[in-house]
Amino acid sequence: ARKMLRSARPIAMAVYLVAPFLSESADLSTTLREVSGFVQLHRARSNANILSHPSGPTSPMAALRCRLRGGKEESQTPSIQLPVLRNLLDFSTSLTNSSSRGPNVTYSEERMAWLKEAMKEMLENTTDVFKTAVQQLSLDETSEGNVATKEKALEVIAERVDHMDLALGLNNLGGFQPLVECLRSDHSGVRWRAADAIAVSVQNYQNMQQIAVEYGALNLLTKMYTNRTEESSTRYKALHALSALIKGNSTSELWFLFNDGLGMLRVDIQIGEIRIKRKATFVMSQLLKSNEMLRQAVMLVERGDKGKGVLPELVNLLLVGGNATDPQVFEFATSALLALSQGQDKTQAKMMREEFPGLVKVLKERQETLLRDGAGQKDDDVQELAQLIETLTTTPAE
Repeated sequence: ARKMLRSARPIAMAVYLVAPFLSESADLSTTLREVSGFVQLHRARSNANILSHPSGPTSPMAALRCRLRGGKEESQTPSIQLPVLRNLLDFSTSLTNSSSRGPNVTYSEERMAWLKEAMKEMLENTTDVFKTAVQQLSLDETSEGNVATKEKALEVIAERVDHMDLALGLNNLGGFQPLVECLRSDHSGVRWRAADAIAVSVQNYQNMQQIAVEYGALNLLTKMYTNRTEESSTRYKALHALSALIKGNSTSELWFLFNDGLGMLRVDIQIGEIRIKRKATFVMSQLLKSNEMLRQAVMLVERGDKGKGVLPELVNLLLVGGNATDPQVFEFATSALLALSQGQDKTQAKMMREEFPGLVKVLKERQETLLRDGAGQKDDDVQELAQLIETLTTTPAE
């Protein structure tokens, strides 16, 4: 939603702001396409310069202001192609009253100042935004005002680091380590916002994952998550960040599991508040899919001490609730069980079928419910159900 707002607001604002400068009509689709290109052009300039020019790019406002006034550019910023603005102006003309049209419209200095500030907001300098936010992260927390400022700074960062180049740019500006240090805050609002920003920064980006681990994020996030006295919402954010941080990295996965991570996931899968139960079940399924050592450990525990460990806990999620089980929990638990059943020698599937005879019935009931409610055969959850059912029912008994 934040991405959509950031993308749509500048275009809508631009159409409104330049309406007084209009003279002719133009095609709507062409205009909006070129306006979007205009906005993205300057956003790209700002984003590119954050990696190579600490001072940031030159603002395009001077060029835009001078073109609207009919003058020359005041800076060395590369020129903005006039058709981009002309089509925007032409389109807006068609929306105004004909009596208000005119090629020469003069605005007061106050009006022009307002226009300048609005366009600055639309075409922000990301470097400057990051520098300001990073400075605010170093504020002490002796007053409510400072805490609120830090929280806002973390939100500003989280809204912008979803692009991997900007996440790396934040680190190049020296901002990522202060971000990680916010996980040590005494205020839960600061901690969970820091975890949220880290999650966005490292999502599917191995370089940023490694940087975050080097700054101590894995240790701090694990402590946040495994702290039962922590607020549930903060623990959820910590687990969300952990799932993004350790994804695809077996070393980080094992570190998390062997530092109380596995035990806490098991607790949350059984008795966690529904939001964190969903996340814990999801993380468990992802770990079982990606980590062969964890799968083997789970099955060894089951062979040595039946009825205890991760496997029966996952199965009980489905057997106890049946179709009444939360849909997301059911889906993630199914995915985890499918991962456990995929051993080459089929002994895992055989064990699951024999020790939990009611499991296949529950899976089939869920499959029928999904199809009856309009799910397609190619939907991921339906396919995983079908695959698990087939694995459990076609393994020959010995």
